[in-house]
Amino acid sequence: MTDIATLQKIAALAKISLEGEDLDALVADFESIIAFADAVNAADLSAMDTTEHEEPYPLREDVLLPSSPTERVLQNAPAAHDGYFVAKD
Repeated sequence: MTDIATLQKIAALAKISLEGEDLDALVADFESIIAFADAVNAADLSAMDTTEHEEPYPLREDVLLPSSPTERVLQNAPAAHDGYFVAKD
């Protein structure tokens, strides 16, 4: 059972603020989401053979290609040092 205190704790973890009048509606929404997840979790999948399927997309072979020259990659960088991008602190 979700209550307002639990919802406020979740909101604090998510770094969002919730106002008083929104809390009751959000508790109801949260409860319905949890009920839906419980229903999906309780679905009986024993009759399904999940191993009998083909790949939805054929995988391509990995091909080794030469990379771009370091100088070309770094030519538009605002700052570079020893072949690496330099990030501001």
